[in-house]
Amino acid sequence: MSRCHTKDGKIVKSLGDHNHVLHLAKIEAKKTINKVKEQAATTTESTHNIVATSSIGLDAAIAGQLPVIRNIKQTIRRVRHKN
Repeated sequence: MSRCHTKDGKIVKSLGDHNHVLHLAKIEAKKTINKVKEQAATTTESTHNIVATSSIGLDAAIAGQLPVIRNIKQTIRRVRHKN
């Protein structure tokens, strides 16, 4: 359902319609980071191994949406320090 502004019987502005595309790569990147955090909390694998195993087979578009490796490793250390 959307609203429209009209002038002289012509649509001037339409409200409520989304005009952006889905950012599937960003969604998948967030899922990957969540998987990394879960692995960090539940395993004793090295940070390098967690990053390596979670990035195997990732599409280039998804990999491009991930933070830099240094930041991913810092996230792993933060999760482990919290536990």
